Amino acid sequence: MALFGAGVIPDARATPSAILNEIAAAEWNRAFDAALLTRACADTEASVRIAAVRMAGRLRDARAVPALLGRLRDTSGPVRRATLFALGQIGDDSATFAIRGALPAMIRHDLPRALEALGKIQDPRAVGALTAHLRHADASVRGAAALAVFRMGDTSALPELWAAYGRETDAEARWRIVYGTWRLARDRARKEKAPIAVGSFELGLARASIDAKRSHAERVFAARALASIAGGRPHLLTLLGDPHRDLVLEAVRGSSKPWDLETARQVAALSGRDDSVLRDEVLTHLGAASSDKDKAEAASLLHAIGAEMAVPVAQRIRALELAAGFGAPKVTARPALGGTDEEFEELQWRVHTYVDDKVFATMPTSLGGRTAAALACSQKRVASKHAIPVLLSLLADADYVVRTIAIGGLAEHQAKDRVGAILAAARAATGTKAMDVRIEAAGALAKLKHFDPWLLHAASDDPDAAVRDAATKALEALGRKKPQRARRSVFSLFGHDAAQVRHEATALRGARIRFETTRGAFTMVLWADDAPAHCVNFAKLAEQGFYNGKKWHRVVGNFVIQGGCPRGDGWGGPGYVLPDEINTRTYVRGAVGMPKAGDDTGGCQVFVTHIDTPHLDGRYTVFAQVIEGLAVIDKIRVGDTITKATLLEP
Repeated sequence: MALFGAGVIPDARATPSAILNEIAAAEWNRAFDAALLTRACADTEASVRIAAVRMAGRLRDARAVPALLGRLRDTSGPVRRATLFALGQIGDDSATFAIRGALPAMIRHDLPRALEALGKIQDPRAVGALTAHLRHADASVRGAAALAVFRMGDTSALPELWAAYGRETDAEARWRIVYGTWRLARDRARKEKAPIAVGSFELGLARASIDAKRSHAERVFAARALASIAGGRPHLLTLLGDPHRDLVLEAVRGSSKPWDLETARQVAALSGRDDSVLRDEVLTHLGAASSDKDKAEAASLLHAIGAEMAVPVAQRIRALELAAGFGAPKVTARPALGGTDEEFEELQWRVHTYVDDKVFATMPTSLGGRTAAALACSQKRVASKHAIPVLLSLLADADYVVRTIAIGGLAEHQAKDRVGAILAAARAATGTKAMDVRIEAAGALAKLKHFDPWLLHAASDDPDAAVRDAATKALEALGRKKPQRARRSVFSLFGHDAAQVRHEATALRGARIRFETTRGAFTMVLWADDAPAHCVNFAKLAEQGFYNGKKWHRVVGNFVIQGGCPRGDGWGGPGYVLPDEINTRTYVRGAVGMPKAGDDTGGCQVFVTHIDTPHLDGRYTVFAQVIEGLAVIDKIRVGDTITKATLLEP
């Protein structure tokens, strides 16, 4: 199917959808319009009212709250639920009283959205209302209440979750309760810097983690919760031998603190498995050693992995980097590492810079080496006397990511006498593709406590909203007033405005995209009504062959696979950015989302979730769902390729 060329785009002013085009333009241009919101909320068409409240939620402007509260009694259920979702996205506590007061009269279908909204608003006055619904007669409401308690972030509600788990019989509600328990227990343990006491609840989690009859999500989240509670460690260690790899992953993650040699040796033995995702977790576990004695022991285990030729070079480099940080012997010759000259050059900067000054005699030539050099200097693994000259030379690098890292590094080293070089690099970095350079420069000026008129220009007139936001924050940090007048972005996608993109999105309802990979194929259905700009963008890029040959550059077990980066390292984009289209779709297993570096910075990359991941809901745009070949995403490993992407007819 062909986009942007099949027929004539209707004149928006002459169609009944004119107000929907107005709403889309205001939303995608990030321009709050109170009059438009009021007019659209009063429209007789429910679809218009839904679009209006959705726009308000995406703009997250508290001025919209009064108009939204008026929709809580809308005759249309979808409008009411969209309104509740929008209020949660805005997060203004002026809505708490109205939502909480409406709970007793709400129908069952509205309650989950209302509880979600209260959780996102995080008003302590609503905690009692949330925990009360853990006893609701409907399991879907109980599950929603558990997630709302987690979103509220009040760890004092943990006993209520434990009690709810003890009496829950519904599988879907159970994993949500365990999920909420894990998140809050982790938060409290971090705050108290010690595992928390939960009494007999520990045994319930332990039983759930090993019970093959429980849902996969419940087992995984129970294992995660065990890592934060007193008495949980022995149960985690039993999972190191679990037949299900995903539970082994959680045991490796959860048993790294407190670090001990006996456990570390068990974990290190797992690196021999032909599973790069598991090996990544093993390396992270070994790298968590803290005392000098533990570091020495960990260095020995890491160095052994780094010397194992059967292990992929990238993971051997990481093992040797961690080992070098713990004082292990260096690898001084490429044959001892294997791989290419470029990989050895990268190793020199990732490992030798801990202990050896000789590497500064020559600058790296490969992109991997230059990136590693910038990171080593920026992370203060290199003394300032060596790091600052290297970072200055990298400010002129052809790669915008290297320049971005170099600017941040100069700020870390407090190179206040090099502000001129930072500003010169920022001014030379034009276009959306290089906006990260300008964003980093604004942050560097704030960190160096240096005001320059460039910040005023960037805050008011930079063509990229993310840069304007970064410059505005820098001005605030420096105690300067932000410009009164600021440029607004005008939405355009492939040269087409909001009305045209909306028109193209209608043709994509039910359309699918098939990804063929080196591990197999999977097919996604597009949610064109929920994220029209993202779907049009995704479909057009697939149609152009953009994804063919792209790599999966990030794989985190029991979380996501991520790919589609033109650079192959997660820093790349298509040369433009998309406005977020946060919607009510949730991150269930197989959900397809848009990675981003901040609000409204998505572009071409995609991620697919291995498991239900509620903490992503309402934060990242869901624009598709895997409907065929779901097992393939579990097989994807870093470096695997998308061999072909095909847009299929609805």
